[in-house]
Amino acid sequence: MSDPTTPAQRARLDAITARLQEAGRVEVAEIAARLGVAVETVRRDLRRLEQEGKLRRTRGGALPAAPPPSAASAPSAAEDGGPLAALAAAALPLLPETGGSVLLDAGGPVDALAAALPGHASGRELLVATASVTAAAALSRYPSLAVYNLGGMVRPGSSAQLGEWARQELARLRFDIAFLAPGGVDPEAGLTDPSAERAALHEAMLASARRVVVLAPAGALGRAGFARFAALEAAHEVIVPADVPAPLAAALAAAGPAVRRAAPHPPADGGLAPPDPAVR
Repeated sequence: MSDPTTPAQRARLDAITARLQEAGRVEVAEIAARLGVAVETVRRDLRRLEQEGKLRRTRGGALPAAPPPSAASAPSAAEDGGPLAALAAAALPLLPETGGSVLLDAGGPVDALAAALPGHASGRELLVATASVTAAAALSRYPSLAVYNLGGMVRPGSSAQLGEWARQELARLRFDIAFLAPGGVDPEAGLTDPSAERAALHEAMLASARRVVVLAPAGALGRAGFARFAALEAAHEVIVPADVPAPLAAALAAAGPAVRRAAPHPPADGGLAPPDPAVR
């Protein structure tokens, strides 16, 4: 029989679960810093959540209990209705027309975009390159999409590719638009990641794209990660959840990029909520 859960532990478990839903992955060190507890305490909490069937532990963190759904079986961004789906729906109208090229990062927000992309881009001839094994596998099912995988080392316990191999590929490629999901998006700290290796890949992605859109779930906003790879003004646009406080949205916009709130309930064809005058 499992040990009883105290109110304090249940609050931590709920916070970890919420972060996992936002980001698609949790890191032990990040959660420990966020909650102000010891690393070993977070490890115990992850074991408990794994016992409850809410996640699967990996080296240094955890992933959702079930693997990400394929594009063939996943609901559309509009049908899903979750926070990542709302960000994805807001990004869909920014896709280039026929003949354009798209670079997709890895991570929860971008995997949600990859799942929604085929339905929105039906009939378009798009070239899509990605650092996500999950996204590449899902998108390769669609004949109208020319899908390229950047290659490189697959991060243990995730579908993200990293390393020199991926960076070398990016150095010789150019894209119309890139969709990035950094670990931290902060008006002062800029765009950051929990690891230097991840930050190096994001820096290469920035250099390869004519336009850069950052998908920023609630868990990334106001966060300053270990490794900074760019000032916030390096992004042309940042898409944030509908309920982001107005002062934070205004501070993001003052740092350089255009800021758009995702619709609280994504419309059937995807799209952005009406621009907020405070953040334009």
